[in-house]
Amino acid sequence: MTTIRYIKRYNKWYAYEVSQYWDKELKKPRQHSKYLGISNEKGGNYSKPSKKTITFEKIIIAKPSVENAIVDYGDSYAINETSKNIGLNKIIEDSFCLNNLDSIIALICFQITEGSAMYNCENWIEGNIAKNLFPRAKLSSQDISRLIKILGEQNLQIKFFKNYIAKFFPKERGVLIDSTTLPSAINSSINAFGYANGDIEQNVT
Repeated sequence: MTTIRYIKRYNKWYAYEVSQYWDKELKKPRQHSKYLGISNEKGGNYSKPSKKTITFEKIIIAKPSVENAIVDYGDSYAINETSKNIGLNKIIEDSFCLNNLDSIIALICFQITEGSAMYNCENWIEGNIAKNLFPRAKLSSQDISRLIKILGEQNLQIKFFKNYIAKFFPKERGVLIDSTTLPSAINSSINAFGYANGDIEQNVT
């Protein structure tokens, strides 16, 4: 179902097309919004503002009269800044030797904030600051499949974990366990229902 929503800022109303859909992965309703334009009154006609463009040699500066997009800002920005500050971005770049770090970090932000199927990432980034933070990210279903295939190579995974442990646990020894789909019958705050080997089970999250 699609509706038009008006949000007031100062003396103007901003119109958005809001589409409702059912997320099969998260098992709950979600919505996607698209900016349409501004109106002088709630429920009135709307239009996108014109842009004045100044050209100087090869530099083009566009000056919109009002914002032309509203995106989620804090989540991906905080994740990216934290990852850079602690050195995780550098570890990822050195471990996988990719020319396009943007795609990996964008997918990390998507999974942390949404936890949804990868094919939803391309739609998600349109309404998130990640689109500006990672302009070189390639997030079509085909691009993500190719990237995951590369990330799944065992020698690269071993290299990453060696670099990760050397950075964050230089003086410790132990065993790393991937508990992504580890079934559990214990009623705990870290458990959630999800898919494991094709069946729905309560997993450790």
